[in-house]
Amino acid sequence: MNFVVRSFLIFVLSCVSVFSEEVPNAVLFRMGSERLVLHEVLESMNAGEFAILNFTSVNCIPCKKEIPELLRIAEKNPNIKLFIIFAESNPKDFATSLGVKSYYTDGLGVVQNKFGVKEYPVTILISRDKNLMSRIEGYKKKKLQETIQKALERR
Repeated sequence: MNFVVRSFLIFVLSCVSVFSEEVPNAVLFRMGSERLVLHEVLESMNAGEFAILNFTSVNCIPCKKEIPELLRIAEKNPNIKLFIIFAESNPKDFATSLGVKSYYTDGLGVVQNKFGVKEYPVTILISRDKNLMSRIEGYKKKKLQETIQKALERR
């Protein structure tokens, strides 16, 4: 087999495995109290729906721009289940200032560690069958919009 063809096949197969990677299960605490198990939430979603996990922090400057954008996109698209996950245990004032009505906390960093979050923001799109659809590190408005639009078109 030709080297170029073999290299291309290896590249394509490696890309396919990225899109079929199952995300880890995690326990999310809504506003510090209600407990949700991520895989259970994903399994309960309808066909065509997907989840967006957004890892953020009150000290993150780009997050102040990204969160309102995510809220706007999720509000316009009922097939998106948005989970804003703060690194802090009590981000209430910050969340309220950005218009966030429902958020999750990860004060001990357990969920962040499972998803390999080292800096903020990190946005992860997950299909209802628990597979990683996309991961965006940092905030670039156009890239975020395009990535979410592609996910909406795939459903």
